[in-house]
Parts: sequence; structure tokens; C-alpha cells
Amino acid sequence: MNNAMRNFVSKNKELFVLTFAGYALVYANLGQSQILQGLPEEGESNLEKAVLMSGGNTDPALFSSVLSSLVDAYLKAGNQLKAIENMKRLIYLQPGNIKLRLKFAEELITSAQFQNAVIELQKILQQNQSNAAYGVCSGQAIADPGSRMKSLSLFKQL
Repeated sequence: MNNAMRNFVSKNKELFVLTFAGYALVYANLGQSQILQGLPEEGESNLEKAVLMSGGNTDPALFSSVLSSLVDAYLKAGNQLKAIENMKRLIYLQPGNIKLRLKFAEELITSAQFQNAVIELQKILQQNQSNAAYGVCSGQAIADPGSRMKSLSLFKQL
């Protein structure tokens, strides 16, 4: 890059940042559209591009909405592993969302990732002591394989 180009870039750095943030929004919207059309893999790819382009200059709530749609699409398609992977990303953006964390723990239990479910439930209990009943139901599901379905139904009712 020659000196003239460097000077131009340094003087217009804010413009470049805003331009990339705008492209990030376009890719996030494209990803959301693809997810809603039943193309979660393509939507996820464009969401990843949006995150990279944003460079941290875009409100994470934008990505939370798209990630939530992506999780739902993967669950609907029966791809539980991809749903769990994206729930982890969503939890990173929304660590205080107890409802999301409980849904994540439930998916871990149904996918037989019991040790990870216990860890997640412990995090939930540390965040909010009033959710102790969830821990009891999930603990039953992990301790007694025969009661998993009963515990999961109780888990959903709480």
C-alpha cells in the first residue's frame, strides 16, 4: 500500500468501519432470511460472515435474534448437535438468559450429554437460586436412567 493510500485510509477510518458494519447487517439479514426459508447451514455461514465483518461494532442483540432463529431451525430439522453448538454461542451473548440456559441443559440431557448438563445446571443454580427445582428434576434424570422421561416432563412443567 503506497503512502497516499495509507493517508486516505487513516483519514477515512471511521467511514470504513461504518461501511463494514453496514455489510455486517446485510449479511445478518441474509442469514436470517435463509434460516427462515429452511436453509440453516447457509444462514449460519452468512451469520458468521456478519460477525467477522462487524469487528465488534454491531450490537450483539442483532446476532442474538438470528442465532435464536438458527437454533430453532436446527431443532426443527432434527440436527440437535448443531442446535447445541449454536446455543453455546447464544449463551455467550446472553449469559443471564435463564430460560435459554434451561433449554440448553434440556437439549444436553436429551442428547445424552449428562456431564455437560450437570455443569450447565450448576451454572444456572449459581445464577438464580430460585431455580433449584430444575436442578432436582435434572438430577433425577441423570441419576436414574429409567426416570429420564418423567424428569424431562417435570422439567418442562416447572
